[in-house]
Amino acid sequence: MRGNKISFVYFATCEGFTKIGVAQDVSTRIRIIGTSCPWPVTREAHILGNEQDEALLHGFFRSEKLHHRNEWFRREGKLAELLDALAPYSHSFTAATAMAEHWWANAYHPTREKDRIGTRGWPPTMEEVAAII
Repeated sequence: MRGNKISFVYFATCEGFTKIGVAQDVSTRIRIIGTSCPWPVTREAHILGNEQDEALLHGFFRSEKLHHRNEWFRREGKLAELLDALAPYSHSFTAATAMAEHWWANAYHPTREKDRIGTRGWPPTMEEVAAII
């Protein structure tokens, strides 16, 4: 989070490549990326995270030899596995974002697994991503 705002690490895919970035408003960020790309850009997944988490993911996928250029990586190997694992939790980004903002604003931090992932659309955390990759 930046200040008291929630931030997300997002995975945006275009023509076999995935951009790993961080934003508070992922929908707007994806639209902005799409304006400078000749192919459609789609939001593939998101997790709760910040710039440090983004940097860790960049470093990990560079070490896996998946780096293409800047913040873009080939959607292969461990990155493809991660995105496939995150797919069930990314089906309702708008609802998940609204719920996350509500919970964080009210200082509610879910502690039970069923309250966090899947059943209520809560986006996965960096710890859960680390368990996958």
